[in-house]
Amino acid sequence: MLVIPAIDIIDNKIVRLTKGNYTLAKNYNVDVLNQVQKFEDIGFNFVHIIDLLASKEATISTFNLLSDIIRKTKLQIQFGGGIRCEEDVEKLFDIGVNRVIIGSMSINNKPLFEKIISKNKLYEFVIAADVKNNSVMIKGWTEDSSVNIFNHIEYCCSLGLNNFLCTDIDKDGMLSGVNVKLYKEIKEAYEKLGPEFSLIAMLIKKRIEKGLTQEELAQKIGTKQSAISRLESGSYNPSIAFLRRVAKALNAQLKVKIY
Repeated sequence: MLVIPAIDIIDNKIVRLTKGNYTLAKNYNVDVLNQVQKFEDIGFNFVHIIDLLASKEATISTFNLLSDIIRKTKLQIQFGGGIRCEEDVEKLFDIGVNRVIIGSMSINNKPLFEKIISKNKLYEFVIAADVKNNSVMIKGWTEDSSVNIFNHIEYCCSLGLNNFLCTDIDKDGMLSGVNVKLYKEIKEAYEKLGPEFSLIAMLIKKRIEKGLTQEELAQKIGTKQSAISRLESGSYNPSIAFLRRVAKALNAQLKVKIY
C-alpha cells in the first residue's frame, strides 16, 4: 500500500472542505511549503496537491507554488485542479510535476483528453472519479456529470489508464472514515476489466504508434470506423478472426493462451 499525504489549496492556503462545500471551507494557518517539507521529513516520497479554486474556475494559480516545492524538496508531486487544456498539462510536466490528475476533461472533452494521454506516458496520469450516489461529479464537485462511476472507469481502462482517484464526496472532510463498500465494489469491477482492457490498450497503443486514425485502420481491414471505435471502447465483443485482421493491419501478431 502506498500512503500519499494530501493538501487542498485555495488562494495558496491549505483548506479542508466538508462534503465538497466551498462555503464550509476550514482554513489552516499553515505555510504550504513548510507543511510539504514536514511530510518529506517524516519519510513520505509523494504528495498530492489539489488547487480547489482552479477546479471550479478552470484557471490554475499554483504554478509558482508547485515550482517552489519542486525546487526545495525531493518529493514527487501529484497535482490536480482546473486542468482543461493541453498547455496546462505540458506546463505541469515541464516544471517537474510527476503525475497529472484529470477529472472534468475526461468527461466533457474526450477528444482532447484522448489526444493528451496519447502523447504522454499513461502512468503519468491519474483519473479523478469523485462520486456522489455513484455519479461522477466534475468542476470541483459542483456539477453532476450524470456519468456512472463504473462506466467511466470502464471507458478509461479501455484507453490503457489504470490510476484512479476516487472520493466519496459525502465522506469528504467529515473525518469519519471511508466508504469501504464503495471502494471494494470499484476494485472488483476494475479487476474484472483487467484482461479485456489489457488487449484493448495494446491495440490502441499499436494503432497510435503506426500513426493511424480509427478511420484509417478501419479502411485497412475493410470495416467501418464505428467498428474500431466500439472495439476500443470495450462495447464490442469481437471474434478471434476480427482481432487477427486488426493485428495484421498493425503489423502485429495475436496469440491466445488458455491456462
